[in-house]
This record gives sequence, C-alpha cells and structure tokens, in this order.
Amino acid sequence: MSVRTGRVVVGYDASEHGRRAVLWAADEAARRGDALMVVHAVDYRGLGLRGPAALAHAWAKAARDEGREIAAEGARIARLAVPEIVVDISSGVGAPVRLLVRESQEADLLVLGAYGLGPQAPEMLSPVVEGVAGEACCPVVVIDGGESTRPGPERPIVVGVDGSAVALQAVDLAAVVAEAAGARLRIVSVWSRADGASSPVAMGPTEPAAMGPPERGGGTCLAVARGAVAEALAGVRAARPAVEVEAIALHGEATRVLTDQAAGAGLLVVGRRACPPPPGALGPALGSVGRRMVRTSPCPVMFVGPAAISPPSPRPAGRNGRRGALRGTPLGARG
Repeated sequence: MSVRTGRVVVGYDASEHGRRAVLWAADEAARRGDALMVVHAVDYRGLGLRGPAALAHAWAKAARDEGREIAAEGARIARLAVPEIVVDISSGVGAPVRLLVRESQEADLLVLGAYGLGPQAPEMLSPVVEGVAGEACCPVVVIDGGESTRPGPERPIVVGVDGSAVALQAVDLAAVVAEAAGARLRIVSVWSRADGASSPVAMGPTEPAAMGPPERGGGTCLAVARGAVAEALAGVRAARPAVEVEAIALHGEATRVLTDQAAGAGLLVVGRRACPPPPGALGPALGSVGRRMVRTSPCPVMFVGPAAISPPSPRPAGRNGRRGALRGTPLGARG
C-alpha cells in the first residue's frame, strides 16, 4: 500500500466529455482533501510530423503554449465548480498514453472522459482511455457521456469479483470509497453454464442464480462464483465493519449483467485485466469487456489493475493542501 500523494489527475481536451471529467475530478479532489492537476498533451503524431520536423523548436513551443491554454481552461472549469480546491495545470508534447501512465505512478487517482475523438467520431471510445486504463499504476475512473453520478447513501458502489487477486484488490478499494462516501457496497460475481467448469466471468452479474437449482453442467461455475463473493465479503467485513455490504452470485453475460447491477449506482469498480496491445498501439488495450463496460454502464467506471495501488482511507475533507510539490510533468490527453 502506497503513501498517498494528495493528487488527483484529470485529462482535459476541451470536449464536453472532458468537461464532465474535470467536474467529477474536482468534486472528488475536494472530498478527499486533495489537490487537482488538470493536464493536456499535444500529440504531434496526429499531425503527421516525423523526425526533426516533429521536434522543430518553433512548432514545439507553439504546441506547448496551446496545450497550456487548454489545460488552463480546464482549471477554470474546476475552480468555478469547486472554489476551495487547489488546482494546478500541466501540458506537454508527446504520446498522451505514455505521459499519463508515467504520471499515474505518483497519483492517487486518474480521471478521463470516455470519448472525445472529434466531430468525426464523437462516441468512439478514445484509444488514449483504453491505453491509460489498461496500463496505469493508479486507479482510473472513466466518465462516459451520460450522467456523471457519485457514490453516496442513495447510490451504492458495485464491484465485480471472480476470486482473482486483482478482483480482491478492486474490492478493497471499493470498500475504501464506500466507507468514505457512506455508500452501500454490492459485491457481485457471475456464473454461466457456457463457462463449463471454468471460473466465473470476471466483472459480471444479471439474474439471481439462487432462484432455483443450477442448470445441469453449471454447478461448478456457480460454486466458484459463490466462493468468490464469500471470500470478498469476509474480507470487507473484517477490514471495514462499518461498511454496509451485500454479496451475490448471478447468472448471465458479463457486460449485460454488470450494466443491470450498476443501475442506480454511483460507481462501478472492476478489476482490470489488460490485453496485449494491437499492432502500432502504445500500451495494453483495455479489453473487450472493459470497453463494453464503459459504453454501457449507467455510472462512472473505476478500473483497478495489477499495478494500481489502493490508497488508504481518505483524509478528512477540507485538508486540501499538497503532500510534497506538484511537479509540472507533461501530461494530459486529447480524448
């Protein structure tokens, strides 16, 4: 478990989805008592520049200036919404995925808008989001184009489990957030007869499995799913007894089930199992299930990967100074 840095990082690209991400991140930073870093990166590859031309001094300066203007715009949005938080900006020229992943090494949380590839593909999941969520060293929250809800007494946190180490790590972090927000925690595992005798599908749920006897051939899967939620439930009750928690094993297809369970929730937390990157891509891909979750979830999605470090309980609200200096590392993302 890492020492908290006291910093929430958000990528801003001047899009509507980026604006929603900034607003969510500003509110979260205030709740944690953290500073907010609004970042933007200018990706020269998108301009078709290569070699010396891409590093030309005059162009690079102009790109940095433009990037800082965009980051400053995001900071103004954050300050107007939450005047009491400390807001810094940073911009840089380079591959956004690499810059953001580097920054995630010293951030408590990274927030991104799900879309934002421009007017030609406004609802296409950004490759920057896929790369960062698939490789970041801290938890990543992805805000989609819909309602940017927050967990609280009326909005539970849903977390999917499958018995793996990364799923248990996701449960630990979900319990931390639930305790801080006063939210209920719902632990869910999914089983499917199509899985044969394999482990339950990661990050899943839909129709109650306990309504009757399991279908023939699905008993092993159901037993594994029930074991996964029982282990996660015991861990939460032992570590955070104040959290109101329920655990259920459900039958169905992962994406559809998780979408159903997230209805009315404030946050969906899933363990991330990044896939190998496609040819020419930087960093691991998020994977088809994770990608569909972002598209279908009615609430923000938090990805917790093997490298993501769960922070300890948030500091009391109002202490929103910094722990150490916030460096002006080049960051941010178009998309």
